Amino acid sequence: MHRFVDAMINVLIESGKRVGRFSLQNTLMMTTARRYKNDIEYLHNLCDEIVQERRKNPNDVNDLLNRMINGKDPETGYQLSDENIRYQMFTFLVAGHETTSGLLSFTLYYLLKNPHALQKAQAEVDLYNEITVDTLSKLKYIDAVLKETLRLQPTAPGFSLESKIGDVMLPGGYIVDKDDMILVLLSELHRDPKVWDQPEEFLPERMLNGGFEKLPPNSWKPFGNSQRACIGPPFAWQESLLAIALILKHFNIEFVDPSYDLRIKETLTIKPDGFKIRVRPRQQIGFILNTNVKQSEKIPEKTKEQIDREYLRPMCILFGSNSGSCQSFADTLASEAPLYGYNATVANLDSSVGCLPNDRPIIIITASYEGKPCDNAKQFVAYLESKPKLEINYAVFGAGHHDWIDTYQKIPTYIDQMIENMGGTRIIERGVGDAAVEANEIGPMKRHLEIQLPKGQTYRTGDYLSVLPTNPIEIVCRVLKRFHLSGDTHIKINSSTNTFFPTNYPVSAFDILSGYVELAQPISKKQIEILAGLCKNETEQIRLTNLAGDEYEKEILGKRINILDILELYPSCKLSFAQYLRMLPSLRVRQYSISSSPLWNSEVVTITLDVLNRPSLSGIGQYYGVASNYLANLKEGDHISCSVRASNVKFHPPEDTK
Repeated sequence: MHRFVDAMINVLIESGKRVGRFSLQNTLMMTTARRYKNDIEYLHNLCDEIVQERRKNPNDVNDLLNRMINGKDPETGYQLSDENIRYQMFTFLVAGHETTSGLLSFTLYYLLKNPHALQKAQAEVDLYNEITVDTLSKLKYIDAVLKETLRLQPTAPGFSLESKIGDVMLPGGYIVDKDDMILVLLSELHRDPKVWDQPEEFLPERMLNGGFEKLPPNSWKPFGNSQRACIGPPFAWQESLLAIALILKHFNIEFVDPSYDLRIKETLTIKPDGFKIRVRPRQQIGFILNTNVKQSEKIPEKTKEQIDREYLRPMCILFGSNSGSCQSFADTLASEAPLYGYNATVANLDSSVGCLPNDRPIIIITASYEGKPCDNAKQFVAYLESKPKLEINYAVFGAGHHDWIDTYQKIPTYIDQMIENMGGTRIIERGVGDAAVEANEIGPMKRHLEIQLPKGQTYRTGDYLSVLPTNPIEIVCRVLKRFHLSGDTHIKINSSTNTFFPTNYPVSAFDILSGYVELAQPISKKQIEILAGLCKNETEQIRLTNLAGDEYEKEILGKRINILDILELYPSCKLSFAQYLRMLPSLRVRQYSISSSPLWNSEVVTITLDVLNRPSLSGIGQYYGVASNYLANLKEGDHISCSVRASNVKFHPPEDTK
């Protein structure tokens, strides 16, 4: 962070605190007072240096600084002194930085929470090859987005007015006398239901087509009032429009924590607290898919694997995933694609908005969450609803659980139909993955856990807890025994491609097996065929080949046979540890419905779960549920890797339950 920003923030915070202290307190707090004085001197000196630099090296640019230096009062002929210019600069830089940064942060938050608005905003900037000052007046929708953001979250949240008349009765029975000070809270003014339809909703469209101009006087006042109003709205508006337009033009944005709900931090202004986003260049996917990219850098010597891949046909695999299941399946499919003659790239659905390739098959793997898209597929669905022309070859695979009757396969079906309507060519009928398992036994034992949330983390009724578990030690030890390894054996993984494994430094085999891979996932047909080819015993080879055929669903999926089970059942199959790791998908998070209410305790969540620990259907030892056993073995005070994931807003109970 530049020292100017650090000094500015300290001056703002300390200025606010000094007002609430006794003068003696401010005098006695010598260390604080010294830093306060030094920071102000630094800010003033920086402004003075900028003015002196311009005086020494003048130019003809008609900017604000030149106007303050060269401008004269038309009546008196006086010019601003350097000291006065310093004060004006200080006001613009400090007040403008604090409020504008808050506006930009709130704007990005509301765009991410409302993917349809984000899609419309990106579509608007995409109409122009380059974003310039001349373009800004044409960005009507982004202008509306900023106005709607300031309606909901005015960064300077209030102003005071002095009553000029007395003995007035306000609604609610409040009496106002002459000279009384009245604080106008903009968050309430901007939510007046008599002015704003659906006042809590983020609806930029209300500011379009004359809607803003038709607002009643004084119903939208984010820049203050009358002579005490902000002096820099045009500059701040131009700066904000330009910043948002450039961000949306060049980057895709997403929450670092998809479950984040707005929390407010207050200094002299307000801004989001703990709000973090991840940005990716919008051309990233296009670059991966473009086979004609020119590179001026020295081309490194290619490995045999890289040379072989050059002769494979390209494929694009896109996933939408909250818990990681669909992403894991996409990664597995990509790893097996070369066996079918394809070199596959993998990305989330949102990253492909506006750059879907038409020179290769596109495989889409996604699920529904309460009938809505996954967090990293919301922008993609909004993009489809803008009805772009899509001359692509595609296939859709939908994951889900048929117990959720109303929403089962809803989003995969919707995406499949929308792409066809937009001109896409379906390669194969939509595939269906159902996670439901029939059970006729008495259910397993239950556990009820209370989990203390980190400071500042909140939740709402109906939200989920995403948990990243570790594999049961029993199955980890089975794997180590099968490959004749000890838990503290260290391995080093080198990879020229993206991988979820830690690379280029030693990691213990125990850590790899317990925290990075799914050990109990059923083996795929293709993996069975690979293992059959490695069998030294002809009888075992024939048996494995049959399992990859008509017997697969009953004998493999029905009994949840995994790779380790096959290796133990067919000992002539010689598979190296490196080959074994390459076959395993990444360990995914598990998602549990939060069973508590924040009205009970806003800092603690509870989850209630079945603990799966029973004889394996394969007949080999015990079957341990990965996450349930991990959670069941936790002790009071243990730390876990988890996060609150927000449920769909329509899934929340009403604010007023009367």
